Amino acid sequence: MRVLFLVDSSIGDVRQHPYRLHLGATKKLAKLCEFFIYGPHEHELNTEQEAPIEFNPSYQYDDLLDIFNPDVVIAKAWCLTQGFASPKSINRNVPYVCLEGDYYSLKQHAHEWHKRMGFDLILHRNPIIDEEDISGIKKVWIPLSANEDEFYTPITDGYLRGREQKVVFMGNTDTLVREYDFRRKIISHLSRNNYFDYLGLVAPKIYPKLLKKYIASLTCAGGDLHVILGKVFESMASGTVVLTPWFTSEKALFGESECFFKFKDDLSDIDRVVAEVINDKDKTKKVSRNALEIVNNNHLDKHRTKELYDILSCLISGKEIPEKWGR
Repeated sequence: MRVLFLVDSSIGDVRQHPYRLHLGATKKLAKLCEFFIYGPHEHELNTEQEAPIEFNPSYQYDDLLDIFNPDVVIAKAWCLTQGFASPKSINRNVPYVCLEGDYYSLKQHAHEWHKRMGFDLILHRNPIIDEEDISGIKKVWIPLSANEDEFYTPITDGYLRGREQKVVFMGNTDTLVREYDFRRKIISHLSRNNYFDYLGLVAPKIYPKLLKKYIASLTCAGGDLHVILGKVFESMASGTVVLTPWFTSEKALFGESECFFKFKDDLSDIDRVVAEVINDKDKTKKVSRNALEIVNNNHLDKHRTKELYDILSCLISGKEIPEKWGR
């Protein structure tokens, strides 16, 4: 299989914290097939093997097919490709896929762009909650995952030994982002709790080490969105216990096992939950181990890469698209 991946990763902070979840994970397709990257600045930002040609704004879809001879083309997210990607050619039967990120944040003009581009399939990283999508394109959910090169933790007798007995939060709290209102509320509440550390936005390279330093990590499920965030998988893969409000598809992802500590949206029980994590060491270890087993077997990048490969293979061959995690 030959895959052409369209992206402009010079936009915003894509090459910072979001990189490992969105670009780094997708680039691992190169372990299973021939994988090429194309877009503004990508020739300079990647190896010559990954992005062999310089960007040419005059190239259209047909030109790229002639140059790369792909079996499938993937456009990475409306916000990272709408400035240069061209619509699918009606003369060439090469499948065109859009790999979206925060699908819930897309507006009508993004859905109109999806339709105009002629995508055959939209893959998204969070469960769809947008009921105003007018594109009519088939969609499949492919959840986020943890990078095994940075977060993988083998289950041993002492993997929790020596950890700081506190709950940590690391992440952005930008006041301009509505979805961060809830995390700011939680941080403000827990600032009075001696078992909570707020570290803010830390450098991507030290984030995995800091995560494994603590016994527990706070995640916020996108506030009222109630969607699973990438840091849930990263925390669990680190052996770090997750504190979170409820999120959609809990059972689809983790079955009936107790894999995290839940607190209420109104925060009425969050101090009790923090105390339980710190004081009930047997339960904390059990929950951590449950999560670690499930993530190590289902939710690492290597699992998502294979799932993505299988989806693309079925699309190319005209077979039914697998929906392992649902729509």
